[in-house]
Amino acid sequence: MYEFLCDCWNKRYFSMYKINSWLCKSCGCMWWKHTKTHWMSFSKEYRIRHHLEQRCNNPNTKEYKNYWWRWIRCERKNFEEFYRDIWSTYKDGLEIDRIDNNWNYCKENCKRSTRKEQQNNRRVNNVIVYNWKTLTATQWWEFLWVRPNLILKRISRWWDPIRAITENIDNYSELNRVEEDRLNMVSIQCQSQIN
Repeated sequence: MYEFLCDCWNKRYFSMYKINSWLCKSCGCMWWKHTKTHWMSFSKEYRIRHHLEQRCNNPNTKEYKNYWWRWIRCERKNFEEFYRDIWSTYKDGLEIDRIDNNWNYCKENCKRSTRKEQQNNRRVNNVIVYNWKTLTATQWWEFLWVRPNLILKRISRWWDPIRAITENIDNYSELNRVEEDRLNMVSIQCQSQIN
């Protein structure tokens, strides 16, 4: 064992084999300097930022196809900026959501929202405009107490969307028909899986 003096003035003992084969390059201070960026590599915040960047930039992820053709990118290239901008509003139970789904992940377009708010902010939702309010079928159900599956069934039968959410259900016959259609579809799917 030989004593060596590192660039950081620490003394360490190494065998000549490790020195000649380049197995040690410092006393450990190079690793220390390398990992000294933000100390949050194993935190929840870092994982979320990493997955967000992967689905925007990595063509090997399955979510990439939903982002690249709309040119959605993460504008904050390093974690420190992202953490400073977005995580200042952190609360348990809230997740990062984009206000405009066709715009980038940036401070101006990101907000904190619940899972329910995120589900209502998807591109595939059917939105209905009535009395200057634009809401999904589920949100209209919260206001008018007409079930979302009934609203969507009426629209699929070429009803006017306003009539679909405002017309009351008489003696539940229409609701029963919708439920029967749904149960028939479930039984058909189960039979096809069995065969």
